[in-house]
Amino acid sequence: MRQERAARLGQLGLELRARPRFAAKWEDGFALLLKYLKENGDCDVSQKHPNYPTLGAWVSNQRTKHRKNKLSDDQIGRLEAIGFKWKAETTKIPGRSS
Repeated sequence: MRQERAARLGQLGLELRARPRFAAKWEDGFALLLKYLKENGDCDVSQKHPNYPTLGAWVSNQRTKHRKNKLSDDQIGRLEAIGFKWKAETTKIPGRSS
């Protein structure tokens, strides 16, 4: 949830907290993305990467959440700080027309 919206709800007396389990899962995914970045030099993880079978789906989910405004400003900032691209790179396969 965006910080501005959370602040407005807080002014109304509603206190919102990130659910620890989901926050921890996001941190685990981000840590794995940092490892991938160190090894590969980018954040463009294939959903079928043999060494990172779940990371490609996590990356795709971050893009979807971003489009739906479901990431916090902190999450967006951290992803952008490491060069995360909000649109997936498309790879042309030789012999196939697009």
